[in-house]
Formats: sequence, structure tokens, C-alpha cells
Amino acid sequence: MTEGWVEPWIVSSVDDCFFYHVIELPGLGVINQGNGWDLRGRFADYVGFDDLNGRTFLDVGSASGFISFEAEKRGAVVTSFDLDSGFRRQPVPKKLIGDLRTFLSNSDEMYRQIKSSYWLSHSLLNSKARVFYGDIYRFPDEFGPFDIVFLGQVLVHLRDPIGALVNAASVCDEWLVITEGSFESDKPLAVFLSAPDSANYDAWWHLSTKLYTDLLAILGFEVYSIKKNSYPTNHPSLAGEVEISTIMGRRVMSRERNRYFI
Repeated sequence: MTEGWVEPWIVSSVDDCFFYHVIELPGLGVINQGNGWDLRGRFADYVGFDDLNGRTFLDVGSASGFISFEAEKRGAVVTSFDLDSGFRRQPVPKKLIGDLRTFLSNSDEMYRQIKSSYWLSHSLLNSKARVFYGDIYRFPDEFGPFDIVFLGQVLVHLRDPIGALVNAASVCDEWLVITEGSFESDKPLAVFLSAPDSANYDAWWHLSTKLYTDLLAILGFEVYSIKKNSYPTNHPSLAGEVEISTIMGRRVMSRERNRYFI
């Protein structure tokens, strides 16, 4: 694993890429490899903002980079963050994944292809976004801060989503935005998503709206809004329209408070 800022990769072919998002690229047209999320035309719904002129924007779990590049088009100064290695992936440890070392090695290759899709898009769109690969639970001291920190459907894939949220809050000056599957409740609940006999090994938790509200309050934010929208995906386990919540937290206490948690 190599953590740190990354120089652009040279990627010459779509065949070396795995696109997590549907995207339209100059000279290539619309790329839809059959199992991605299609967020085209829905940026404001998904992220909660449209005009980002001059704001610093951290895209946590950037994958193929659709959100990063759309934020940049809207005037943001963008930093994209993703895992430095597929060996950091945290699958639910079920028999169906077989040997864990082999599974993670295959994951590392998949992440390389996703990163290639990012860098091909970065080049064709003439992006100036900076990229950092590392540990979602611990950013280095010199990382950030950012006006807006965005976590797009990443917490569901983590054993410890609260730890990642705490880390994200530590570099957030104004707005912490989470898009994720959630559910209404007046209790702060977490629902485990992967029954022992299910085929799901990639999703751990959905947190209730009340749990998000309480966690954000502890971290120094007030919930400005929680809005639900449905978005199309061709992911094999989620095909169709999937309801996603966009939770917008606005900082009301100094970021210094977060030092207690890190």
C-alpha cells in the first residue's frame, strides 16, 4: 500500500478501465459498462449543491470520479480520495468469497481498473483535481481542511462507518454531506445488512436518520436537510431505481472539537 498524493496515470484505453459511474467523455461518448450508477443530470439532487464556485471540495470514495469532475465543472477546487489498495477492502467474511487473500488480490486489480477509469476521464476532461490515496479512517495531519466533504455511498461498505465519518469530519470546515441508504426512525439505530445465508458480502450497515442526526451533532454539525431521491443503477444486486438519502450537515462548532475523536 502506498499512501499519499498521486501523479496522473497515463491510461490509453477504455479496455483497461472499470467504470463505477456512467459518464460521457470527449471523443468516446457515453460509457456504460453495464453495472454502474447513472447520476447524470442529478448532481444537485445527489450532492445538495449546484454552484460550488471557489469552494474546496473533498470527494471521499471517488471511484471513477463522476462526482469529482461534475463538482469541478461547477467551480469547485477538487480533491479526490480513494483507497490506496484493494487490500484495504472490508468484505463481510463469508464462505462464498473463498480465500480472503485471493479475494483481496482480485479486489486490488479491480481497484486498479477503477482508478484507471478515473485517470482516463481526468485526462480527457482536462481536470485539475488533485488525488490522494490512503486510509479512510486516518487522514495525515497536513490533509485539508475543506469547505465541503462529500461521502458518496461509501459508509455502507465499511465495518466501521462511524470511524470513517469521524475522520471525514476532522477535515471539514463547513458542510459534511453523506449520500447513503438510510431509513426513518426516531431511534439511533444501525441495521446489519448481510445475513449469513445471503450473497451479499459488500454491504455492512444502514444507519437510521436519527443516528446520523445524533452523530453529526456530536461531531459539531447540525442537520440542515435530509432528502431522498431514487437513482438508476445496473449493479447486479441493485438493478433499477434505488432510493438514496442525501444528508447535509452544517458545521456549528469549531473543527478543533474533532481532535478529541482522532
